[in-house]
Amino acid sequence: ASDIWDAVEGLKPNLVERFTGEFFKIKCKDQDRTDLNTKLVRHQLFKHNKFERMLDQDFIYQVLNTEFGVFKAYYTEEWREREQKIPRISLAKAEEMKADSKIEFKSATPVEEFNVTGEYWSGYEDVVVVVKERHFQGFRLECVPGSEFFISADAKDVETARLVEHWVPKTLDYVAKMEKMGVFRKGSTAAVGDKLDYDNDILGQVEEEEQDRVLDGSGQHDSLMGIDTNEPLTRPNAPVTIVESYFRLDMTGHGVLEPVVITTCNDVVLAIQENMYERPPFFICAGFPLPHRIDGTALGQILENEQKEKTNLRRAMVDGFAQAAIQTPVTSDPLMQRVLKNRTVHSVVNAEPKKIEWISHPDPGQGIFKALEYSANAVEEKTPYSRMAQGSTDAGNALNKTASGMNMVLTSAARKERLIARRIARCLEEVIQFCLWINDKVGPPNDVGRILDLPDKTEQDRKKIEQTLLKESE
Repeated sequence: ASDIWDAVEGLKPNLVERFTGEFFKIKCKDQDRTDLNTKLVRHQLFKHNKFERMLDQDFIYQVLNTEFGVFKAYYTEEWREREQKIPRISLAKAEEMKADSKIEFKSATPVEEFNVTGEYWSGYEDVVVVVKERHFQGFRLECVPGSEFFISADAKDVETARLVEHWVPKTLDYVAKMEKMGVFRKGSTAAVGDKLDYDNDILGQVEEEEQDRVLDGSGQHDSLMGIDTNEPLTRPNAPVTIVESYFRLDMTGHGVLEPVVITTCNDVVLAIQENMYERPPFFICAGFPLPHRIDGTALGQILENEQKEKTNLRRAMVDGFAQAAIQTPVTSDPLMQRVLKNRTVHSVVNAEPKKIEWISHPDPGQGIFKALEYSANAVEEKTPYSRMAQGSTDAGNALNKTASGMNMVLTSAARKERLIARRIARCLEEVIQFCLWINDKVGPPNDVGRILDLPDKTEQDRKKIEQTLLKESE
């Protein structure tokens, strides 16, 4: 039976429709700020972060069929690196480029010579540099899988939780880039790489001792996905798990606990930073919450017994009708028994037809259909899912023949659905408020002028316009 799947997918269309398009409006002191802030946040959600796809594919499913759904909202600056080759460059120009933090020299050939006029010239040839370009700055939102999110068991909410962790799958190249940008400590890449080599050595000893045990057919640990960390070309792609731990520490020794983020990988401390958000940047929504707890009950747990019952009833129905469709021959003639026992398809039976009778098993009857209907009604009683709203209810139902009867059933189902929608709306309200806080306190997106159609002015004037438009949001 597919009761759990039907319930989840049956509730998705209305919920996705509720939270796409113009489903919110930000209130400010005047109409201009209201319109501009609303336009900006909608663009950040639906264009920068693919919010509708995230809602449809991940978040609503997590809310309905797991203990809770998790959004992570944060500010980020994302950079891209491109390699550039310069045939020839003067020494003064090279020094100027080296002073630029966005340019990194990789290789160059020093040259000293006298030109045709006899003037001395020094510089470099065959220069290879890596140029960093910022392609995004601003608010980011992601739906965190339940397997990557951890919170202390006694937590009542995210803000007061003793410990919140996000286990982020990355690569060794990501660690190297963060170290280069100064986010991670110096030597982090080498320390994490040594841990990878150590893990591979330990795993090799285990495989030698247990030859009959195959992990993933590559001779590597399954978490490394068969990547040889000793090969220079593939080593940067070796997967690692970055653990972001959010809790409070006494950083100054004055007895005041301050929110911090400790980033580790393979027991290597990569960074210890103050949490500029002053709280873990996670927002949780449970579709069926439990009292005094942060988590809830999954729809699969609620409908587990009904789905098992329905599965057994369907098997009994199919088996019963199959047995009823197959007739069993009965005869007292020994010759007829031998002929029937050895008979194949289209073989000729040399016996008296009057000496054989056929017995049929009774079909399951209407009782099996009543039991299936009872099980289907139990699903509707426990969840907001309604077969009538999906157009799949029994046409013989008396309520389906009158407008008032249909309206009564649909209203009852919609009331439960609206409650789940309210729970999701409370979570999204916190996300939108957090987005406004980031735009105001940390910084708006780098393309805010294009999004809001701001006039072309100097950088100082543009910042004044942004500050005037974006602050004082409720």
